[in-house]
Amino acid sequence: MTDAQTILFGLIAVALVTMAVVQVVTAIHIARTAREVSRTAIEIRQDLRPLIDKVSRIADDAARGTALAVAQVERIDRVLGSATQQIEDTLLTIKQAVVEPMRHGSMVLAVVKAVIAAFRRPSRREAEEEDPLFVG
Repeated sequence: MTDAQTILFGLIAVALVTMAVVQVVTAIHIARTAREVSRTAIEIRQDLRPLIDKVSRIADDAARGTALAVAQVERIDRVLGSATQQIEDTLLTIKQAVVEPMRHGSMVLAVVKAVIAAFRRPSRREAEEEDPLFVG
């Protein structure tokens, strides 16, 4: 082998060793970074767990509050429906107890007035005002 070949082989060997060292250093840095990422992920999970639990409790409380509100609204609806029905029944009873007898009483009064008017003798003035030839 010549000196040129020996130098080239030496350069190739140095390049190969340099590449191997770079790869080992890179692998070490990747391993460290992976460990740091893993630790960070664990810390994030530990930090988020109380928040997730709190959000879950808030959602449960909101669901219970909504259920109670719905129950109250349904109860109010039943009470108002019952009150409305009672008011309608009361008004019907009042109508039957007061208005209908008044209506019948006013009819009876009108009949009595008509009977009295029929038997009453016309006054002279009413007789003079009537035209015997008027048909109407």
